[in-house]
Amino acid sequence: GPFASRLPSPAPPRCVPLAMAAGHVAVFGGRGFVGSMVTRELCGRGVNVLNIARSTPTAQPPPGVTFACGDALDPSSYRQHLKGARAVVISIGAEPWKFLSTPEKAVVANGDTNSRIIEVAKEEHVPRVVLVNATMPAWCPKGYKQGKEQAEAAAQDFAKDGRLALVLKPGAITGTRRTAGGFPIPLFLILAPVRCVTQIFGPICRALERGLPKVFGGLLSPPVRVEELAYAAVDFICDEQAATKHGAVQVQGPDVLVGYSPSA
Repeated sequence: GPFASRLPSPAPPRCVPLAMAAGHVAVFGGRGFVGSMVTRELCGRGVNVLNIARSTPTAQPPPGVTFACGDALDPSSYRQHLKGARAVVISIGAEPWKFLSTPEKAVVANGDTNSRIIEVAKEEHVPRVVLVNATMPAWCPKGYKQGKEQAEAAAQDFAKDGRLALVLKPGAITGTRRTAGGFPIPLFLILAPVRCVTQIFGPICRALERGLPKVFGGLLSPPVRVEELAYAAVDFICDEQAATKHGAVQVQGPDVLVGYSPSA
């Protein structure tokens, strides 16, 4: 992307093993729908979390969490927060419908922001990156799709020289989302029945996706529970054998994420 291309790309040394990288986990978007659940799961496993956002809330952070300011497009505002981190989680972006008339803004919001953080994580020798991306139908808005593809390409490029990347690609995400003012939006009231139906008729849904990919591809997968995303992200961060099991890059879609349970 235009922003990532301006960043220097030094050849870093191989990253230290995760067992030696016992630092914090930096979470971008840690107060959002997915990021807050990842933060909660990390804290539940005794991992210190640094939530990075453009502004810090006035409320006190929960135990194990620290708030910090940082703008994804301005590396100087958060570079210091990535030093010594054991992993970075990126859960930021704009909804598909937000920039329908200005696709270039959708590319910035969903691509440049993510890829720039990943590039800085590489420069600061962070061993692991988790990118919350999306499974998308072919006909989704061009700018949104281009941005998401750019972010995934950056994660794929990150996973070299001993670094590892996990790309989470749910379709719809179900759970209780909260507005900026804290008002709960029970998405599960709609998406839980959809999940049930798409699981029951899974073979038919998959056949439609294969037969008419331009219409149904990426559309008929069961919604993923937000907790399942958090479990997958934190398992990847905490599993020292992840590279041996899955290789440098893992891409997990609904087929893996639906029904995912945390490692013992």
